[in-house]
Amino acid sequence: MDGGGGRHQVPVDIGGVRIAPGDIVLGDANGVIALPPAALAAAVHEAELSDAAEPELLRRIRAGEDLRTLLHLG
Repeated sequence: MDGGGGRHQVPVDIGGVRIAPGDIVLGDANGVIALPPAALAAAVHEAELSDAAEPELLRRIRAGEDLRTLLHLG
């Protein structure tokens, strides 16, 4: 095979998931995720907000508040 015919910087589908040029692909033992950089930045921001809120959430759980209510699950 001469290697001809290959392409780069084009979207690919892997396991039913589209990966676009520039996407950031992350994986661990729980799975793999591919996101455009802007979406990854938004996800990181949300994770930082969640981490910052965690001590207060834990305090409220210890005080006896219902976790379902705290997490808006019902």
